[in-house]
Amino acid sequence: MDYLEAFDDIGVPNKNIHCPDNELVHPARIREIANQYQVLCKVPITCQDVLIQQFFKYNKNYAFAGFKSMPPRHDNLQELIARQDIKFIILTRDDVYSTVASFFVAIHTGSWRRGGGPQQIKWHFRPEHEKQVFGHLHYIYESHILLKDIKNAVRISYEDLCRPDFQQQALEDFFGRVVKIANPKPPVSARDYVLNWDAFKQFIDANRAKLGF
Repeated sequence: MDYLEAFDDIGVPNKNIHCPDNELVHPARIREIANQYQVLCKVPITCQDVLIQQFFKYNKNYAFAGFKSMPPRHDNLQELIARQDIKFIILTRDDVYSTVASFFVAIHTGSWRRGGGPQQIKWHFRPEHEKQVFGHLHYIYESHILLKDIKNAVRISYEDLCRPDFQQQALEDFFGRVVKIANPKPPVSARDYVLNWDAFKQFIDANRAKLGF
């Protein structure tokens, strides 16, 4: 999103208002964001659908306009999927263990940004963490279910995106330019910072089996 925001012909929320990470419908900030677009667009914004409609309308003069999101955040995801004028760029992480661990650490530290290099936080997975960890796993599972049937999407793995030689032809064809992270760093593995890795992995494996994931 940072890379795309730098182009003059690409509209993102942070070009209109202060919108961290260009997450237009972030549940913790959506009311504040809707209020700002209500002022910009001079129309009442009473729900998520109207906010999204007004975002695209406000940015209609850009060649491209879009925002970052997560599938479970959307009340009417199927309606968005059905729109012919929206292209989904789907980013998923193959390493589910590290995805879950990074969610846990991010929530407990309040930071979702990674500057590269080893994870400095060491985490000992304990029984009292099981409910939250399962919640993260279920959220990821639900997201994969919602995303799997989106046709004609550009699909990227986080692991590939973090490669210095990353190239995604479908992404380049859509935007008409090279699109990649400016300074990619290798993904961090949960194995390196979850102190009781075997117990954590066993818990994830058992619950993935229950979910059929």
